[in-house]
Amino acid sequence: MIVQLALFGAFRDLHREPTLLLEVSGDTVSAVRASFAAHLLGQGHAERSALIRASAFASDQALLHDTEAIPADGRLAILPPVSGG
Repeated sequence: MIVQLALFGAFRDLHREPTLLLEVSGDTVSAVRASFAAHLLGQGHAERSALIRASAFASDQALLHDTEAIPADGRLAILPPVSGG
């Protein structure tokens, strides 16, 4: 399955486009998380793996848990944790 992953925060700096087309083996958010981690590892960004684990995934309507299905339209966003000052 191909998903369109919108990138925000620290992940946006790693890709020249605001979205990434990602091939995913599986149909849950945890499969997207694993595929994105593998993608970043292959791009030489292994240091981002902890950030992926701490990030949330969302559809256009809700935050999604790892056990939930990928939305039918295949569109998700990854939202890294934020801190402010």
